[in-house]
Amino acid sequence: MDSVKRKPPTDAAYIVIEPSKGVRIEGCRQLLECSEVLARVKTKQYTIEILGSGLHADVYGSDTVEIGGSVLSVSLEINRKGGGER
Repeated sequence: MDSVKRKPPTDAAYIVIEPSKGVRIEGCRQLLECSEVLARVKTKQYTIEILGSGLHADVYGSDTVEIGGSVLSVSLEINRKGGGER
């Protein structure tokens, strides 16, 4: 077994779903929207959509967002090339 720890790519996004807290996304590029029922977050490769109730967003640093509230679903959509990412 390889015991060498490899550094993750710098363009990676990490999604942590915690049932009692909500969703934490690291590697964010932009918080696109957040209402009480829908939150959308853009990373380099994906647009992440969170559906739920009582949703609210907290931004930490330049690349981390936490979406709190009652989360019902999390979905990923691959960002199209040439869609503004340069």
